[in-house]
Amino acid sequence: MRISLVRFSTLVALVVGAPLAAQNLDSVESRIASAVEANQPEATALLEQIVNINSGTLNAAGQRAVYDALTPRFEAMGFSVRYMVPDAENRGGHLVVTR
Repeated sequence: MRISLVRFSTLVALVVGAPLAAQNLDSVESRIASAVEANQPEATALLEQIVNINSGTLNAAGQRAVYDALTPRFEAMGFSVRYMVPDAENRGGHLVVTR
């Protein structure tokens, strides 16, 4: 059975969001919850973009595409990003993020 990303995201929002809404949040938690809610459309779009990239172990080009999609976002937050190419042929590399 395959579930669409939209249906899955809605299910997660219902399961996670309901208990959070029932809690009394302090001012910091309220700001965090508001930021998460405000950025949800962008986060969902990024997740959909990455999920739709064929990036299996043997797809080096697909793994590089995931790297290319995530690198500017990590760099914007002040992280250093590099792509480690493996020794084995026809294998994808590793995204290494440090600060």
